[in-house]
Amino acid sequence: MVPKVFEDYFKTIYGQEWGGLLESMRHSEQQIAYEPFSGSPIHEFLENHQKYKRERYNSEERHDAGYLKNYILDPASLAPVHALNISAGHKVCDLCAAPGGKSLAILAELKGEGQLISNDSSKDRFFRLRKVLAQYVPQDYQKLFRLTMKDGQKFGFLFKEEFDRVLVDTPCSSERHLLDQRQNLESWTPKKSKMLSQKQYTLLCAALLICKSKGKIVYSTCSINPQENDFVIEKFLNKKSNFIEVDTFDFSYLNAVKTKYGYMIRPDISGFGPIYFSRLTKK
Repeated sequence: MVPKVFEDYFKTIYGQEWGGLLESMRHSEQQIAYEPFSGSPIHEFLENHQKYKRERYNSEERHDAGYLKNYILDPASLAPVHALNISAGHKVCDLCAAPGGKSLAILAELKGEGQLISNDSSKDRFFRLRKVLAQYVPQDYQKLFRLTMKDGQKFGFLFKEEFDRVLVDTPCSSERHLLDQRQNLESWTPKKSKMLSQKQYTLLCAALLICKSKGKIVYSTCSINPQENDFVIEKFLNKKSNFIEVDTFDFSYLNAVKTKYGYMIRPDISGFGPIYFSRLTKK
């Protein structure tokens, strides 16, 4: 049983769809073996995710050069990186990068040219990020990235208008994982989501400062709560409309649900996720 306050809150949002969404989040997360430096584009892993199911692969398998081959993740995690529309030569920032799967995907999309700054403010998460990149990134890609452990909310003071692409995969309520954490689930309140949304908004503001003119920002969470998704984007647009606009794009081929400002990949519809993402262009 989920707490009544949790049940009532999301039932109000999702109505008759809530039962199916809740049930799908209680099942084990669908994961695939993503091989970032295989030469295959991200959209192939997204479109054909059944082909890359985890059980078909050895997660400890290594290339001849010694680095690990298969990174295990939910295929929905790749969608925000795909939405960034990265080209070789771009300078990219992954503002909240741990555990590192999206940074690996960004590096692969750079095709050996460009630069990635992967940042995480948490010491424990930063060391996890560093370990992942050390294990998976081939030698000839090592020169393309550097790691930082800074407060992402203050990044605007460090790298003003330096990046062509910025990924803001923010800390969020992550309700799917919350369902497995009884104590945290029992203490959940709508107020906690609202408090998180304030930090998420601040991270978006930092992303705006570090993004170049005409550059793109992708905001993403693994929350199903509009308070942490479309509402954050709406607040951002209301306050920063002179500098930013929503960038329209089509992700319907993934059975992603269109929201007011982006897309939601839902496990009850697509079989994987949840992931919310919205793409913005700096004017």
